[in-house]
Amino acid sequence: AGQLAASTSLPEGCVVPECGPGDCPCCNHGGGCCNNAAIPGTRTDDWMASHWISQWSNTGRESGGLAFLSLGTNDASGDPAPLTPLATYRTNLAALAGSPPAPAGVTVEAFELADRVAERLTPDGAPEGQVVLYLHGGSYHSGSPDTHRGLAGSLALATGRMVVVLDYRLAPEDPFPAGLNDALLAFDQLAPARIALAGDSAGGGLAAATALALRDRQGGQPVALALISPWADLTQSASSYMTRADADPMLTAAALDQAAEAYLAGTDPRTPYASPVFGDLSGLPPIRVDVGSDEVLFDDSRTLVDEALAAGCTAELHEWPEMIHVFQAFPTDLVPEAGEA
Repeated sequence: AGQLAASTSLPEGCVVPECGPGDCPCCNHGGGCCNNAAIPGTRTDDWMASHWISQWSNTGRESGGLAFLSLGTNDASGDPAPLTPLATYRTNLAALAGSPPAPAGVTVEAFELADRVAERLTPDGAPEGQVVLYLHGGSYHSGSPDTHRGLAGSLALATGRMVVVLDYRLAPEDPFPAGLNDALLAFDQLAPARIALAGDSAGGGLAAATALALRDRQGGQPVALALISPWADLTQSASSYMTRADADPMLTAAALDQAAEAYLAGTDPRTPYASPVFGDLSGLPPIRVDVGSDEVLFDDSRTLVDEALAAGCTAELHEWPEMIHVFQAFPTDLVPEAGEA
């Protein structure tokens, strides 16, 4: 947040502090951090990913190189930095992600689903009647189809299936279980299509919780779960919060405690529909979980897969060495592992 505040004279539509009037590295870089439609050839998603990586590598993880996006990182002394207010985080994420276009070969269509805004991202040649319902990340208080259009579009291309991104209700305005109820209604309204559930971070945890609730209703079921770095334990009590704290430039236990408090609004964090790792996972569809090795959320992924296997489910954990939280959002020319995952 301090990095964003460093500049007071940004060109219209530009969101990075290096930009000055008449001198925009977004455009010079050739990737595009600007949301200014008057600047041809810019792509918000490409330049922003480059900016995140350059900040991370140039400043060092321990100095909070991604602090402009994180809820709270360590400062240069190793002490926790002040927590970013949730409203500021929401604004920063929206500004930094911009409103990127979908990848070539993917058509985007806004529509209403579960009384909410949603987007269909349909790759060329996608079969009818097969849908991925995608629940975006953002610690349950931030994010939207706008912020996750690039990632969802990449998933549409990789699967060859339509991906639907739901703008589910967020805390603190609409705490648990509002988002879960939105996801359940969206699933019902997409039926009778064959539906896979997917999501990243909080959206990954919400996808798993949605699968649990659908199983308990004994109605229609998803055909698969694909989870990216799921936040599946809202107690923040796993050992990876200590063992991987120095490696993670984005998340801390204190920051996620803040987000969990806003989302839960007094609900027990061990409630399975909020923290799926504490639920009975038997009867869930096949599960794939991808996680970076440098995440404090690593144990959420490992525990979720271990519990699913113990319950008789088919489940796979894919650990990506030296990768950070939701690395799949970065362009593949900068992070090849994003495309592989």
